[in-house]
Amino acid sequence: MKRVVYTVYFELSEEEIARDTEYYRGDDPSVSKSRRTQIEFRRHYDRLRAGLASYAVLCGADFFLLGDDARFRQFCRRMPAMSTYQLINLYKIFLLEHFAETYDEILYCDFDIVPNTFQSIFEEFDFSRGVCLYPQKPMRADQPFKSERSPATKHEAVGRMLASNGIRRPHEVPNTGIIGIAQSDVDRISFFAADFPDLLAEITRLGFVVNNEALLSYRLCANRIVTQPLCDSWHHIYNSGDAGGLNEQAHMIHVICKRFDDVWDARALRCPSD
Repeated sequence: MKRVVYTVYFELSEEEIARDTEYYRGDDPSVSKSRRTQIEFRRHYDRLRAGLASYAVLCGADFFLLGDDARFRQFCRRMPAMSTYQLINLYKIFLLEHFAETYDEILYCDFDIVPNTFQSIFEEFDFSRGVCLYPQKPMRADQPFKSERSPATKHEAVGRMLASNGIRRPHEVPNTGIIGIAQSDVDRISFFAADFPDLLAEITRLGFVVNNEALLSYRLCANRIVTQPLCDSWHHIYNSGDAGGLNEQAHMIHVICKRFDDVWDARALRCPSD
């Protein structure tokens, strides 16, 4: 059984950072999400990389950190109208197909994932029984769409895409910060199949911004792909403004607010890189 753990690291251009007007909950409103991400990734780069690399060793898997290389630039040429942010998030899905050519089981982690366990996710979950993903809860229908990145917006986009194609099945929108998947399911999803340009055109026609999580949700539902939900202990989303705070006992911590010092300072952490 050949296994791989991979992540991606990119830095947006100053021009693209300047266009971002959103900020993390509880942060300085003058510091955009893109700027905060740049600052904190640079500051914590070595420790974040070491944590993911050490976790791959623990799992008996190969490890790759990929970024702005020839493969990525070739990928970008396929969709020149998209922002770098959109391309990066589609590229991490594209890399599933790349690694499926060589590996039986694949674990993708965003660069802001902090492993906090000595248990292998490959042993905890049987990847042959479905794709391991954390389902994002849809917001109530009476809540406004806060932004193009909000779960509510993504749920609405998927629902309209499915309806326009005559598909009336329940759907979930996953958080793609962690994806555990078997080679066979990568093939079945066929994310970049021949109709992919049509999907891009359709989501745009419906008034939504192209988003990797919405598109993956559509593929999972349309192709009847079985999924396994990752519970909070295997994909704990830490946002400093949320009730409940940091779950120090979680196996995998997704630091979406980029407050990594909160995680390093937590007394109960058992990071494999320590």
